[in-house]
Amino acid sequence: MTDEPREIISVISETSVSTGLVRFVDAFFCGTAVGTAALCLSLLLLSDLGALPSDLSDLIEGILLIGFIVGLFTLAGMVVIGLPVTLMLRLLGHERWEVYATLGGGSGMLVLALLMGAPTVLMPGAFLLPISGALAGLASALRWGTWRERAARERERERLDHPSDKRDNPIHDLTH
Repeated sequence: MTDEPREIISVISETSVSTGLVRFVDAFFCGTAVGTAALCLSLLLLSDLGALPSDLSDLIEGILLIGFIVGLFTLAGMVVIGLPVTLMLRLLGHERWEVYATLGGGSGMLVLALLMGAPTVLMPGAFLLPISGALAGLASALRWGTWRERAARERERERLDHPSDKRDNPIHDLTH
């Protein structure tokens, strides 16, 4: 026991909640933007160009409605699939952007394919909706996974740089 104060007394890493929330919202908006653009492009490819609204405000309203719906699916996927995957990958110590991107893109495509039903997906042009889901999931997961991998590497580097400066049990440090 020493009388000298120490700055670092524990190996418990601290990631601020606000930083995580900002990164989550960033990934959400990235996935929503990519998914909306992909779905609008898909609908444009499948539609008759004469059927497009001639009024710019109607076109903007349509894009905003598509963006809102894509945003709901993106948020649901991030909460129901993405956050549990994050917990699992963190516990396994395997937070890599490639894993996040693969799982995000695959789950985005799979969810929309299942919602459409297998026979519908086999119709010509129907694959564009699951592809839009895959792109939205890929964009969100890539954005989130890149940050998670960087944070995991930073935590590991910090742990390796100061192994003797930290104690494993902060309660023990406070009582002794």
